[in-house]
Amino acid sequence: MEQETDTTAWVAMDTLFHLAVAEAAQNPVFRRVIEEIRDALARQSAFLNELGGRREQSNREHRAIVEALIDGSEADAVEAMSHHLDRVETTLTDIVRPTRTDTPTEGGPEA
Repeated sequence: MEQETDTTAWVAMDTLFHLAVAEAAQNPVFRRVIEEIRDALARQSAFLNELGGRREQSNREHRAIVEALIDGSEADAVEAMSHHLDRVETTLTDIVRPTRTDTPTEGGPEA
């Protein structure tokens, strides 16, 4: 994924990455959930790439997840995945509800 420059190909790889993580978890329910929502995950991934500029961050976060899985460190894997999910949530929130700086505050001079 880190070498890919084409957004469509990267999104396809991102989907495969999430399926591989679900497989590595050895939890058939989690794997099935990821399989069922993979189209939604792909749309979200494309959205975050286009509007959130998340590709490089995602690559780093994915690498940390893979390294933790390879090392067999549950604590590091949980930490890496939590960080990844937090960053995705923050980016989505920033896109959907950007911080407004031009809104008058309550009790201000215009109240």
